[in-house]
Amino acid sequence: MKLSLLLVLATLTYLGFPKLLPEASTPSAFGGEEVLFLQRNLSSQAMDWFTVIVYTVGYVVVIYGTGGFLLWKRDYNGFTNFLLVFVLSQTLGVITWALYPVAPPRIGVEGVMPIRGSLLGFTLSFDPYIYGAFPSLHAANGLTAALFVRRHGKKVTTAWLCLWALSIFSMIYLGEHYWQDALAGCFYSIGPYLLVTRVVGKRL
Repeated sequence: MKLSLLLVLATLTYLGFPKLLPEASTPSAFGGEEVLFLQRNLSSQAMDWFTVIVYTVGYVVVIYGTGGFLLWKRDYNGFTNFLLVFVLSQTLGVITWALYPVAPPRIGVEGVMPIRGSLLGFTLSFDPYIYGAFPSLHAANGLTAALFVRRHGKKVTTAWLCLWALSIFSMIYLGEHYWQDALAGCFYSIGPYLLVTRVVGKRL
């Protein structure tokens, strides 16, 4: 119960604290050609709804689903390390946002359709920081989740990796992130994962 409450507290902290960051006067933006390509060639009402649901609901499933799964398996060391990696990844991400604010494609790239705003506009209020595109913590936390469930079997690992891949596709298609954000998110996962597991002395 205490571990679960710590995970909830950590997620709420990183949802609220970044909103205190000052609005960037000149945020950066990357090319965004991949976003335009996907939207021009794959756009449909079904695809729009599918990716919005994966992007919004999948993120919650990745964080709390992983925590719940590890507790269900009585993998308390794994859960503790998962929580530590999550906190470290989020902290590094927020620091990067403050130092290097990047506008997401839906804001920073001309021609990108704001799909999530059109379908589920209220979810935009849950974004921790409007210029926090780089790195993608969706990508970071999804990979972290897969790293921690991998010793519990191939089926659950495959399911988590599929959800992670779908999340990356969805966030790029929706114009929430660039491919560079996803790549950086992987490093913001693997780095803290290796650091935590080595410090704790548990190679998962």
